[in-house]
Amino acid sequence: MLLRRMAAHPGPDLDDHAAAALLGTDRDTAVADLRHLTGEHLVQQPVSGRYVLHDLVRAYTADRAREEDRPAERRESLSRLFDHYVHGAAAAMDALYPAERHRRPVLPPRPPGGPALDDPKTALLWLDGERAGLVAVCLHAAREGWPEHAVRLAGILYAYLDNGGHPADAFTVHTEAQHAARLLGDGLAEATALAHLGVVCWQLGRHPEAIGHLSRALAFFRELGDGPGEARTLGNLGVVHSAAGQRELSATYQEQALDRFVRLGDRLGEANTLTNLGSMHVRMGLPAPAAGYNLRALAVFRELEHRGGEATALNNLGDATTLLGGYAEAAGHYERALTIFLELGERYGQTCVLNGLGAALAGQGRTGEAIARHREALALATEIDRPEEQDRARTALARLTGRDGDLTAS
Repeated sequence: MLLRRMAAHPGPDLDDHAAAALLGTDRDTAVADLRHLTGEHLVQQPVSGRYVLHDLVRAYTADRAREEDRPAERRESLSRLFDHYVHGAAAAMDALYPAERHRRPVLPPRPPGGPALDDPKTALLWLDGERAGLVAVCLHAAREGWPEHAVRLAGILYAYLDNGGHPADAFTVHTEAQHAARLLGDGLAEATALAHLGVVCWQLGRHPEAIGHLSRALAFFRELGDGPGEARTLGNLGVVHSAAGQRELSATYQEQALDRFVRLGDRLGEANTLTNLGSMHVRMGLPAPAAGYNLRALAVFRELEHRGGEATALNNLGDATTLLGGYAEAAGHYERALTIFLELGERYGQTCVLNGLGAALAGQGRTGEAIARHREALALATEIDRPEEQDRARTALARLTGRDGDLTAS
């Protein structure tokens, strides 16, 4: 039976916990079945703990499943599997970003079993290992009759895909979530998906699209009377307009967001907006107020024990301090931020820090080290498709090496 169940799995591979969910049994039974199938060469184990079906075996077994299994049985099996992934992703995100738990979808009680994902390192390893399957599950769920699972999974994975530098996967997931939300007639879920799509488009440098998605999301949130959603979307509109060079409009949105977060008592939203205001002032060449905003944000993030936010504030503080000429102090901020971003697997943050660290090292006359950091930033920014940081690295490398024109990420 496990072979037929595995053929219905929408992802490229699975582990023993997912196999147990498909069967509706305990992990030991699933492991025994997997060992038997592996011994019979019906299932392959390309890496330890990950099991796959050969394409021909999958096709043959899927045909058998359609002939021998009742539709209700197949649906029940996939429902258990999708529950497993939704709850697993939620547990992993709670370990990585506990201070953001209130922003993620509320779930029914977790079913028994599933991996223990109690610390950030284990959680990140699980998310990275399951990413392709999680994206496939979200797509399948949205299109094949499990829209609630698609909406929940997209909302849970938002910060992981955002911070981890996976914009293509994020675009797929949030596009499917918007479709699923429409099927459900869930305006709040659709607004959330649109807001997330706006952030993804900003990451990809597609500013007009980003503003369009975020503006639609803002209208939804206001119509629904959702204050937190409205505040977050105002802040993100400020970020996009700042990146597009529209500083006055950015400041207006950011100030509106800050006011709403303060009135809501949302300390996390307040801190995020303070870092955004700091970044905007760096872009405007005003490092003193930028440093002030980020010092305030840093205090709140540390109070909330939000490690990712702490790293962002440290990075932004490094940017402001570099503009003030405090290159050695700035390098210290960047180094502390990089340690946290590496711990959390936040590749976009790493890219920003490496570019900032390169500038701070160049300011100290450490040109060779600066070039190395900018090259690392360019390679990573290229990998995660962040054009703004690619341009930042190329500009710095051209200045430091005296070379104009093409600079590759090699």
